[in-house]
Amino acid sequence: MVNSGLSPNKVAEIVFQAIRDNKFYILTDNHFIYKKIVKRRLNTILKAFEEDLTLK
Repeated sequence: MVNSGLSPNKVAEIVFQAIRDNKFYILTDNHFIYKKIVKRRLNTILKAFEEDLTLK
């Protein structure tokens, strides 16, 4: 029994629609905390592209 969040059936609907739409990322919760975590991680990755990779 699900006490909170989406039901398994609703998650299945979201997943199958994403597959039909050829989406790589499937989000079943768009809570702002998750967006903040993903944004922080992406910024860290983007900063790595700016680093000087030459040997010193």
